[in-house]
Amino acid sequence: MASERDIVLVLAKVKAQTVHRRLRLIDSMEGFDPLHHHRISATQFARGLSTASIKLTPCEMQLLCDYFRTPLSTTIDYKRFCDTIAEIDYQPTLEKAPLLVPCRHFPADETSTANFLNFDDRTIVSKALQKLARHADLVSNMRSQLKDFDPQNVGHICRNRFLRVLTSRDLHTRISSREFEKLCNYFAVEIGHRQEVNYQALMEALDYLYTNREVHPF
Repeated sequence: MASERDIVLVLAKVKAQTVHRRLRLIDSMEGFDPLHHHRISATQFARGLSTASIKLTPCEMQLLCDYFRTPLSTTIDYKRFCDTIAEIDYQPTLEKAPLLVPCRHFPADETSTANFLNFDDRTIVSKALQKLARHADLVSNMRSQLKDFDPQNVGHICRNRFLRVLTSRDLHTRISSREFEKLCNYFAVEIGHRQEVNYQALMEALDYLYTNREVHPF
């Protein structure tokens, strides 16, 4: 599969599993490196990921080994790999640009890479949520219409219907088209071969912001 040869998608797959299980991958690697050279063999690297229950195909594992191989050596720079994965939990610039909603790179579905968000994307999502949360009365009125579009109460609707709800409350003018796209991407759920918007999760995020508005002023 093409995705097995795409380093971004493979890293996304590892990051999703790491965030979902709150893992520290370096703990599974350091035991193979008693001298702390930050280099281990490819076999040890694969064993460390297996110990952490990271599920990858052989092709994906080989791609990671090739990508994080130490220059002029056959060993794997596991420290650089772990630092790459850990970036989802720590951003050095976060203190300078705090997010009221610390959006993760991934939603709860660890098997999906469709929701991959880099730091800039998460910042856009957070700011869009803040903008919407300022209009608590309009947001509150969205609930009934969202549920009208969801007669089976599955918690998600198509993007066009979500936009119709925003438009009916004039909330689409409060965020940019780019912010709308990132919101849909962040709260996306895959249904068959299409994506829908998890409006229940979005409303929970807005409720959180509104509830904490005095602690985190806009």
